[in-house]
Amino acid sequence: MLSAIRRGMCLWILSGATRAQRASFADEATLKSDARTLQVSEYKDKHFKNITIRGGVLIAPPFAIYDEDSGVYTGFQGDLLRRLQIFAKADGYNLNFELELSPPQYGPALDLIANDCNSTVNPNMIEECQCFDLIIGDYYVNAPRSLRIDFSPTWLKTSISTLKTIKDPKDKAAQLTDFTTLTQLQAGGGTACVPEGAYLSDVVMKKFPKANYNDCPSPDECIQRLRDGVCSLYADDELALRYRALDDRSLEVTGQQFNTQYIA
Repeated sequence: MLSAIRRGMCLWILSGATRAQRASFADEATLKSDARTLQVSEYKDKHFKNITIRGGVLIAPPFAIYDEDSGVYTGFQGDLLRRLQIFAKADGYNLNFELELSPPQYGPALDLIANDCNSTVNPNMIEECQCFDLIIGDYYVNAPRSLRIDFSPTWLKTSISTLKTIKDPKDKAAQLTDFTTLTQLQAGGGTACVPEGAYLSDVVMKKFPKANYNDCPSPDECIQRLRDGVCSLYADDELALRYRALDDRSLEVTGQQFNTQYIA
């Protein structure tokens, strides 16, 4: 996750039971002590400090998923936010997240919390850059981005891979474009779909400069273009592609892996 918050808010994890919880309830003195402890706990609940953080969510399953019917955000990062609320509660805070959909591309979403708003690099108006405190998305950490925004600690290791449709082995015409690596695709003059405005896309294009590319405005659109034959491979984050392949048995993640990255 990316954050524009400069003030520090530390959350400590509380573990284990208190002595009162572990003690025996055999005598009356212990019962009275526990009653006093409960009263103090109820008092603290009424006097928690409220903190509200405005977040823009970049939809990218399985990291961030949005259910349009219920309006609920789920996925890895949705679980992480709920866990943060539990930790904050243990430390005396009511942590609330006001979530909205961010722009669907990585670059424009990042620009909304960057420190260079209203500049030639980032033409967004100051007011636009004050809409969110953080962007919730599966961002790769790199030096240029780190100069513009604050990253949360990295928590997941991944790489770049490719996705393809499973071709009928009896279809000879289809087998001509059944590439399993970007190296094969580049040599065969094929086209790869890549997410528009993503750092990942720049990495892929620089590594395979002679391949043809089709920029997709969203992962769903990349999948559709892959099915329609617009591209032979779809290059993206390996974990995201594996999630797609689990959900659709007509798709297959290739064995290609390169450019190990850490997600924040």
